[in-house]
Amino acid sequence: MRLPVAETAPGPDPEDWYANLLWFDRRKCLLLTHSATLFTIFEADVTASELRATRQLIARLIGRELRCEELPAATFGDLEQQEVLLARTADRSVLGCMNDMAFMCASAPSPMRGASRAPTWPRSIDRCGAISTAPAVTVLPSS
Repeated sequence: MRLPVAETAPGPDPEDWYANLLWFDRRKCLLLTHSATLFTIFEADVTASELRATRQLIARLIGRELRCEELPAATFGDLEQQEVLLARTADRSVLGCMNDMAFMCASAPSPMRGASRAPTWPRSIDRCGAISTAPAVTVLPSS
């Protein structure tokens, strides 16, 4: 299935998802980011056949990460019914956040690179591939 391509870039929408196809260590990876929340998902080892079924791949990845984060399945609406459109970036600030995330993934320590899933930042969530953009909280022991 070929994705429809927008002739003109649509205006920014807070419900948009942005995707970037990256290569790390000769592995095709997909980085997805929701524009309003910056909820980001990194998936390593994406295959060409998965990319041909883009709508199903995106819906599966988002659904998996929502379950891992124990968020309601409808957090981002009915993903199976939403249109997938290939277009130029409408919000360059989201692109900047995605570039930062891609840089952090590329800078992962060597032992992490052998893993099937990339580490997440700024805090690691062992069972999920979602990247939290919330600030890390450090609790210091009382003196």
